[in-house]
Amino acid sequence: MNLVLAHYVDGDVIIAGHRVKTTTTTAGERDVVVGLRPGALRMTDGGLGARVDLIEDLGDTAVLDLDCAGTTIRMRVSGGNIPGEGDTISITARPQDIHLFDPATRMRL
Repeated sequence: MNLVLAHYVDGDVIIAGHRVKTTTTTAGERDVVVGLRPGALRMTDGGLGARVDLIEDLGDTAVLDLDCAGTTIRMRVSGGNIPGEGDTISITARPQDIHLFDPATRMRL
């Protein structure tokens, strides 16, 4: 699982300046650690910008090492939808695939 420092604001998390919806409905703001499974990430238009640093070809799937504003995030993609090393892509995750943790205790929120 990717663990990324982020800021929570009223149901959304801000990762590298990009706002993403979560299923959490708690009001307020706080720093959080966001957990993202590599298979839960999707390429999209207008998402979090990322540069493809490395591609690990596994045959029917590939694991990409992405640089998202200085943070490495791993993403799993399938088949013919594999960008090239050095390409810039845009990624996101569904709200239910975003897991929030307390940065001090590492307990799930």
